[in-house]
Amino acid sequence: MLSLFGIIERMVTFEKLTVVNEFALLALLPGIATLAFLACARAISWMISYMTFAQWHAVFPQDRWDHTRRLVEESNQFRFRITLMSGAYLLFTLVITALAATSAGLAFGLSAPELGASTLPLALGGGGVTAALVLYEMLTRDGLAKTAATGAFVAVLIAILVLDVLI
Repeated sequence: MLSLFGIIERMVTFEKLTVVNEFALLALLPGIATLAFLACARAISWMISYMTFAQWHAVFPQDRWDHTRRLVEESNQFRFRITLMSGAYLLFTLVITALAATSAGLAFGLSAPELGASTLPLALGGGGVTAALVLYEMLTRDGLAKTAATGAFVAVLIAILVLDVLI
């Protein structure tokens, strides 16, 4: 989605994408990419949240089983996800966070002129909130607060995208 948006933006220009109604649907691509990245982060985090220690058993050395069991089954998993899984998972978390923040920044920035807001502050704010949300999604165990924060963000993002097309 972001690659396609980049190609289109080079052909059309960012300024035209933000204000020309014929390009409104193309301007939705970063928002759609943001939702896809958020869904990916949510799905992987959910899977890790509900894995039991028995499923992690073969991954850790025997001398760390008791410590790891507490981190997996009793804690919020933040320390577990940062330290014991710091290889591929942490790298994946950082990549997904950067991609989601970039696409959200573009989505909010493209919507700013139609909503009568300043482009750069709205883009930076949207990207920053998205980065914080995705990190929170990926590094903590699932719960009510996490679900509510994600739901509120998705509702706001969809509302902004719909307003951008309608206005």
